[in-house]
Amino acid sequence: MNNPEKYSSVNYSFKDAVKLHGQGQLHKAKEICEKIIERTSNHIDAINLLCLVSYQLKDINSAIKSVSQAIKISPNNAALYCNRGILLSEQKNYKQSIKDYNKAIELQPSAYEPYLNRANCLQNLRQFEAAIRDYDLAINIKPDLGEAYFNRGNAFKQIKLLREAVSSYRKALQLSPNLPFLFGTYFQTLMMCSDWANYSSNLLLYESQIEDGRKVAIPFEPLAFSDKPHLHLKAAQVFSQYNYPSTTPNLVEPFSKNQKIRIGYFSADFRNHATSSLIAELFELHNTDKFEIYGFSIGPSSSDEMRQRISLSFYKFFDLCDAADREILDLSRDLNIDIAIDLNGYTQYSRPGIFKQRAAPIQINYLGYPGTMGVDCYDYIISDEYIIPKSSCSLYTEKIIYLPHTYQVNDSKRIIGSKEYSKTELGLPETGFIYCCFNNNVKINPPIFDVWMRILLAVQGSVLWLYESNECALINLKNEAEKRGVNPERLIFAKPLQSEDNLSRLGLADLFIDTMPYNAHTTASDALWVGLPVLTCSGESFASRVAGSLLNAIELPELIMPSLWEYEKTAIELALNPFMIKALKKKLKMKINGTPLFNCKLFVKHLESAFMEAYMNHRIGKLPDHIHVKI
Repeated sequence: MNNPEKYSSVNYSFKDAVKLHGQGQLHKAKEICEKIIERTSNHIDAINLLCLVSYQLKDINSAIKSVSQAIKISPNNAALYCNRGILLSEQKNYKQSIKDYNKAIELQPSAYEPYLNRANCLQNLRQFEAAIRDYDLAINIKPDLGEAYFNRGNAFKQIKLLREAVSSYRKALQLSPNLPFLFGTYFQTLMMCSDWANYSSNLLLYESQIEDGRKVAIPFEPLAFSDKPHLHLKAAQVFSQYNYPSTTPNLVEPFSKNQKIRIGYFSADFRNHATSSLIAELFELHNTDKFEIYGFSIGPSSSDEMRQRISLSFYKFFDLCDAADREILDLSRDLNIDIAIDLNGYTQYSRPGIFKQRAAPIQINYLGYPGTMGVDCYDYIISDEYIIPKSSCSLYTEKIIYLPHTYQVNDSKRIIGSKEYSKTELGLPETGFIYCCFNNNVKINPPIFDVWMRILLAVQGSVLWLYESNECALINLKNEAEKRGVNPERLIFAKPLQSEDNLSRLGLADLFIDTMPYNAHTTASDALWVGLPVLTCSGESFASRVAGSLLNAIELPELIMPSLWEYEKTAIELALNPFMIKALKKKLKMKINGTPLFNCKLFVKHLESAFMEAYMNHRIGKLPDHIHVKI
């Protein structure tokens, strides 16, 4: 970028700085302000404009310096403390930010902004009850503050007070219906509660707004509601552009001359979490003669068993829960990471902003988010030919790394708990066919539930064993069963358990019946690992084809159904023919150790082959292109 033209403070006034700022000539406005301040150190208007311009240029440190200078000149100005609090929040310095909001409240207790902003900081510090109290204070001062109701709903949602969250979102919709991503969050929360009162109209509105390019959907949400990959792409593009707008070109640093290829895995889930339960062994099996493996933990700190196991697997491991995106980006570059792998995508605690500014010459989207990121800073997405057919490549902004069996890594060391559960202690009947689905309740929608209820009506004495994500869903699903003529007692809910114990109890079921359009992913692997057959229906989207990919990798393609009608028919047929389900279970147990699905060593070999090809292509100047890993 060329240096901005130099300006003399003699020839240019503050009015000129304001005019240039209004024209978008930020660098020129910044230089004039600096010269004015050199001449008149207490020129408060120039200092404030310099703060604003620095913020717009993403120079947060300079903006903080300016507002701190303004505070020295005007120490009783509550707005200045509020502004510095906002800037400190940008750097994730939430505790210091709260101190500034406290001072702003002390100086001007009748203003709602510091309460609202302090609540946002508290929420980022996971102090949700305290955040809710501050949102209430902001609302008391300004009852029509839709943003406060929206954010309060998010805090309620975090502590699983879903009824309160829904109520808060509804109020926000009444006051500020166009708040970005409000409607999608509201719709998703209704689905978490299995509240389907206006399901069809909500879904129609939701999909139409995504189609129109409205800021309605946080990208992870539509995966569970819509089997339309083009909508998933559009939602990701809109969300990314809003939250991570391109202000400068992506910086692609040249490869350093590392002795080994340096792989950086970035995740918020290096702890007891579904992603880690799948990927832990991969880190342990990497070829350390060719690769140096670095772990960047960007989510909540943890000391649980999984964190301890994972942290020991890396050449170097960094706990970066309190670090700003810029710090993590600089660390990755300082370490000369060659390939950065984002294991979160658009999931909770994710940091796409790190990748938007290019943490490594090669960047890969993998595992955590089953869909496209919708931005060109991700070079590849890891998949297989079943999940992303060649005909669907245009719906992904990444190039595809096609692994030969399945995209999903699996830990072959997963332990099945030693406790032997009885059906009685789990509330299951001693006789009768046990259908099971331990997917999160948000994946259950009216169309799949209709199918399930018809299955139960067709198979006398059968029950449906579901995972209890929350009490709201339990109550609503039982009510929905009764509406469809099914005794609600035939729905049995399983409480959350530790992974080992959960695997132990799963074996009591007869058949895992999957959701659609968001399939079982880790839960499907869990079922297959304990010898429980999984019946799935595949759709068009990534999320709707994962269980099919797993079944192909374990050589049980006969359990992949092309339609819900055939899915329903097969589920009934298997229950009514004991010899069929017995033979299926026997076949599955024979396949667990002899097929690629749970062969982590084979998976790592194929993955490393992909990394090597991507690395060598980049070294010789080739643009990213699809990579097909051969067996």
